[in-house]
Amino acid sequence: MSRKKEEINPESGNRLKSLLSSNGITQKELATKLGYTEQHISLVIRGKRRLPGEMATRIIKELFPSCRYQWLMCMDDFETEDEKQEYSRKVWEENHKLEDFYNKVFKLFIEGLEDMNGNALSLPGVETDILGYESVIVSNAEGVEIGAIPIESFNKMRKSIEDYASYLISALIKNEMQEPKCIGRESVDTWPTFRNAGTNPAN
Repeated sequence: MSRKKEEINPESGNRLKSLLSSNGITQKELATKLGYTEQHISLVIRGKRRLPGEMATRIIKELFPSCRYQWLMCMDDFETEDEKQEYSRKVWEENHKLEDFYNKVFKLFIEGLEDMNGNALSLPGVETDILGYESVIVSNAEGVEIGAIPIESFNKMRKSIEDYASYLISALIKNEMQEPKCIGRESVDTWPTFRNAGTNPAN
């Protein structure tokens, strides 16, 4: 029975080469440290032979403890744990900014609506996530607080609004979308909104 051909990832060899170079270690020194021939190491670095997981583990454990196994084996692009944590922090911050922006927009939207009696919802300040509060204030047409709604009930309504808005957008795209008539900055001048001085944001 023929032996299954090993899958080779040349990028692992490139990363190993970069790791050795940045730390001033030669291929010969690595071969001696691990008990391989220099030719074997050279083949791995040149992408002619697979970098086995056992070798990668030893390289990290014995020479480069700050390097991540997942990076060396091309499972991700974070060489160190610090790089991975920094990326996660940036992603969290960006998501938090988007969530905060969305909450501000939703707050403006929902506070601009009233029921048939003039009662309206008064959401908490947007400095903190809306979902962190226990209740939402209800005020009458004169702006006087007359009660509160549990945040769980408000969140159910919010989810319904979001789902319905998504449905309406899908229907609008399906039924009304047309090919763009013009492309480029010059097309802005043709929009009715910008022909009206009263609605032109530049005025």
